[in-house]
Amino acid sequence: MNYLRFISDSKFSNKNSFLLLLSASALFMLPIINANIYYVDDISRAQTNFLGWSGLGRPVSDILLMIFSLGRRAVDVSPLPQILSVFINAVTAYVLLKCISKESTVNSVLISAIAISSPLYIQNMVYRYDSLSMSLAVLFSVYAFYIPFVKYRNIIIVAVSLVLSFCLYQATMPIFPILIMLGAFKLNKESKSFLTFIIKWAIVYLTSLLAYKVISGFFVTSTRGDMIFFTRELD
Repeated sequence: MNYLRFISDSKFSNKNSFLLLLSASALFMLPIINANIYYVDDISRAQTNFLGWSGLGRPVSDILLMIFSLGRRAVDVSPLPQILSVFINAVTAYVLLKCISKESTVNSVLISAIAISSPLYIQNMVYRYDSLSMSLAVLFSVYAFYIPFVKYRNIIIVAVSLVLSFCLYQATMPIFPILIMLGAFKLNKESKSFLTFIIKWAIVYLTSLLAYKVISGFFVTSTRGDMIFFTRELD
């Protein structure tokens, strides 16, 4: 038992922590990259070269792929998006590590690694065209919580990060509130700072949602992208 406690309490440098998380991310993504399959929407995009994410409320995803495609057509540049996702997921896990623990121990590194190697995350990473935008969306949501909430300029950065996340992939919306709750547990529930913490983050989150609502309103053409706010009747 003492030996196990010694292992769990072992500490890593920042560099080694990131390398461990990068290795975990690579191991998670390797079978997906090696499978080299076209998954659901990938098939139609490969046939038509149609972008189409803006109509789903994800305009930044269109911009991202246009950069890689060097034009307004969806070009299959895989496995580049998934390879880049390996690094992005590792960065996400590292940022999360810094959110949950001041020191990089075996336990904290494992917890952070689980966040980017969950079976629920496999489907997102299988998409040849979407994996990069989805992994970036997760990173922006986690990074928004990591930013010190002290100065006014930091509030702006948090809001921008959240809006970018939503414009990349709306399904990341629950990530930030979940992290808020985790952060709140670190505070004394009876203290004044606890209530202040909740109110501040909630205001920023709701403001970001409103900003995304306005932005997406210029692009959404499908009920798939409209379901978040139910702004029109669904067929």
